[in-house]
Order: sequence, then structure tokens, then C-alpha cells
Amino acid sequence: MIFHIYKGDASISSRLHFQKTIPTIKKHKIVDNLKYLDFKLFKYSGDNSVFIFHQHAMLLNLIMVYFFCMVKMIKVRIVFDVHDLNEIKYNKTVKSYVFFSMIFALEFIVFKLPGVRFITVSKGLSRLLWLKYNKKVPVVYNMSDDIDLLSCCKYNNQKRIVYFGQINQNRLPLDLLVELLSGGYSVDIYGYFSGCTSSYEFEFERLKNECKLMFKGRYSPDNIGDLIRVYDFSLIYFDDDRLNIKFCMPNKLLQSLSLGVPVIISEGLFEIYNTLSLSGFIYSFDDLTLNKGMSKCIDYNCLEAKLNKMKNVSIKNFTSCIGEV
Repeated sequence: MIFHIYKGDASISSRLHFQKTIPTIKKHKIVDNLKYLDFKLFKYSGDNSVFIFHQHAMLLNLIMVYFFCMVKMIKVRIVFDVHDLNEIKYNKTVKSYVFFSMIFALEFIVFKLPGVRFITVSKGLSRLLWLKYNKKVPVVYNMSDDIDLLSCCKYNNQKRIVYFGQINQNRLPLDLLVELLSGGYSVDIYGYFSGCTSSYEFEFERLKNECKLMFKGRYSPDNIGDLIRVYDFSLIYFDDDRLNIKFCMPNKLLQSLSLGVPVIISEGLFEIYNTLSLSGFIYSFDDLTLNKGMSKCIDYNCLEAKLNKMKNVSIKNFTSCIGEV
């Protein structure tokens, strides 16, 4: 059995959704909504089990299960899925420094434990982890389980944009929404409010009532394809200059591209530009404001070849990591 260990609600995780679709000998089981140290994980410890610990929040549980199985001489495979680098986010408070320091110590311990395997989300993060720990960390991209570039509605000048994910000033700035709406674009938003102020929510509601802005609520990873394919563009924005952002490869990006939907991205997303810009499916905000949307040359063959290569690499690295190659 492959146990995916997750702190929050795993039902909204597109990364878990893709990993569960990879053909494996073992079955997948989600263990989510856990505490930072949760002793109920002991009951899942059995010979030949695979534990995949997602996120830094589960490092303490990883260490606990590792030593429990070592003492009990239970043969298990333990994997740490590094979703992000350990960086201080937007608000540099005493609490954030304490949390950063604790995670730094736990991560250092985990990377020194013999036998623990690692995977991560992009080549950039893989290289940084190699430089930091001298440890090989294979890439498992946040791929869509279905690549069908011809299934979407092609660009027809209706200027329909969709956004999926967290809703706050850093991910979806109000001035950006105003600019898009003023340019004649309609914006549909799926997601949830996270870490935003009351004034942000108030202005968001005002835009929703006065402009072509639609809030659709939460979404499920298993039906996101049906939602994306009817739009002309997907939107990914980060008002953030951390390394995590520079080298990110978001699941919403790859899900959109897998359905042939071009993606509008903010500046500073180095790995996305470096990996996928030649396909013509990656747009900057300048492309929109200069009306390049209809004239930009897109290459379906280039994109399909790149996505298939990324998917095959991901499947190979994942099955190797859990011990099935």
C-alpha cells in the first residue's frame, strides 16, 4: 500500500490526484487532516508499505515513522515529496522566523537519514536541493493525467480568462483584475480566500457586482479539465520574488496546457519561461495589452512533445522512487 501523508484536506490537491493515476502495483491510500505529530500513523506501518510525506508540515511525522519502523524492524519505504523550498513567506515576523528555523532543522535531519527517498516538483528545485544537501532529488511534475490539446475551445476573441487557486493580494491583485476587466476580458475565479484582508474581500465583492468578474467557488481536481477547456486563457500570477516562485511549475499551468489552453503568467517565473515558452502557449501581460493574443504563433507539436516527455519522466521517477522499477 502507498500511503500519502498530508496535513490538510488532500481532496483539493491536484498533485496527489496525478500521483494516484500513475499505474503501480500497490494501491494508494490518502491519510490527511493530520496533526504535526500524529501517532495514529503507527497503525499503517506494515512490511513493504510506502509512505509519501507531502509538505514540510509532515516532517516530524516522517521522522517519527522512520524511527518507529527501524526499532520494530518493519521494512517500509519512506519518501519526502518536497513541494517547496523552506523560505520565509510574505510577513517576516518572529513567529515566521521560529517556524522557518524549526523546519530548517527537521529538513536537515531528514536529508541525512539513510534510506529516505526524495522527489520534487521542478528541475530548478531539484538543482537547489542538490547544491544544498548533495542529494539527488528526481522531478515528478504536477502533470495532468490526460493530454488532449485539441479538446478545448480555440481562441475566438471572446477574451475569457479562468483562475484557479488561492485568492489574496499576492496571488490575485485587485489592480490586476481591474486592468483585465477594463481591457474587455471576463474573469471566472475558482478557489478560496486565504490570508487576505477584509478590505481586499470588500473590493473583490465590489468588482464581482459591478464588472464581468465571476466567483465560482471551490473546485475538485478530478473535474478541473471540464472546467478549463471552455476558456481562452488560464491565469497564473505571483507577486513574489522567492526562489520557490522563480522555479515553480504549478499544477494549474500543466493542467491548462495539457488541454491546449494558453496560460497568462506574471514576470519572474523563470522555469516556466525557460521550459515552455517556445511552444507559444505562454503569454505575458504585455502580450495581452499589446493585443498579441490573436497573432501569436503557437506550436501544438512542440507543446505535445514537451508535455509527453515531462509526463514520462514523472512516471519513471515516481515508480522508481516507490520501488517498482
